[in-house]
Amino acid sequence: MAACHEEASALAAAYACEEAAANDMLGQVDAAFAKALDAAITEDASYSSVMSRKNEPVDPKFLVAPALKQAQEGWLQYLKNQCRAEGETRHGGSGTDSINSLCRYRLAKQRLAELETTISLIQR
Repeated sequence: MAACHEEASALAAAYACEEAAANDMLGQVDAAFAKALDAAITEDASYSSVMSRKNEPVDPKFLVAPALKQAQEGWLQYLKNQCRAEGETRHGGSGTDSINSLCRYRLAKQRLAELETTISLIQR
């Protein structure tokens, strides 16, 4: 992200670079979420199969995929609200869009690490 300011001489160019970096990171989050969800669905199917063989009911509170979907929906809402709040520290003035992009990048990077941890936990 620092490269955006080193390479860009104008504020508009710096913002475009920051926005591109944020969008790229959000794309990585989308890909990691899809991978985690696939793993969760597979894990839930395995759990359901084990429970079926034991003639026991599947307890929905132990299903990973619905919990993961709910977590992602909550995170997306948090991302929107947090970055709006950070951006509004400029009251709509210059820097609002830049702060919003930096926030989206930072939170997406954190979410990517969380999803990678989730994938590791599911696959162990």
